[in-house]
Amino acid sequence: MNFKKIGLKIPAIVILCVSWYLSSKSVIEGMPSFFGADKIIHGICFAGLAGACTFWFSPESWNKKFLRNFIICVLFTALYGCIDEFHQSFVPGRQVSFFDWIADFLGALAGSFSGGFIMNYCFKRTQKKKDTIQNKN
Repeated sequence: MNFKKIGLKIPAIVILCVSWYLSSKSVIEGMPSFFGADKIIHGICFAGLAGACTFWFSPESWNKKFLRNFIICVLFTALYGCIDEFHQSFVPGRQVSFFDWIADFLGALAGSFSGGFIMNYCFKRTQKKKDTIQNKN
């Protein structure tokens, strides 16, 4: 069993659990109340989730299959956004909002792209170091 691979999946699972818990509450204390604040928070949270999901793929995989990995991360995160919005329909004081899901989706795009870019950069940097070491030998 590869504990490193398992460990890289934990941040996304933690974010999913915290998100589910918070969306189960009728009122969340301390939330900003300016116009559009909830959309910004949705976008940031789902960007974090999507970014954490990018660790499910190796840097080498991001280098070889960027588009495939990007689409999987976006779709997984956007699907969770749909499920979460549906879940909120059962929570007193909460409501389903298509615009919340749009914010979730935009966050998923941003997080997946950013995380994928970072993973691809890590691969190229590691590869460059390996090439440098091989050239010295």
